Amino acid sequence: MDRRFRIVALIWAVVVAAVVGVLSYNAGVAHGIAISPALANAPVPPLAPYWAYRPWGWGFGWGPVFFLLFVWFVMFRIFAWSGLRRRGWYRGGPFDVPPQFDEWHRRAHEGMNKPL
Repeated sequence: MDRRFRIVALIWAVVVAAVVGVLSYNAGVAHGIAISPALANAPVPPLAPYWAYRPWGWGFGWGPVFFLLFVWFVMFRIFAWSGLRRRGWYRGGPFDVPPQFDEWHRRAHEGMNKPL
């Protein structure tokens, strides 16, 4: 596939995700407004047990650490396992396409354009 198609597909996915997010948020706000009168007269729930009170939260905050580990793994995967040659960032040298393949490829496309 062409690089432009990938970029357009990525932009389209981001736009669709943003629209879904905005619509979901607005639906949640509308639902909250609709049930707020019923909650105003609701009884107060009992207090939580003493062991459930945790003013410092439930963890250390490992989200950024896991994100950095994920980014590190992706970069390692790109540069160490597949290399720059497979990604198309490197042209020339012993890993370039041989001229026989270019000739075959040109003839294959010429054959596609012939009328039946």
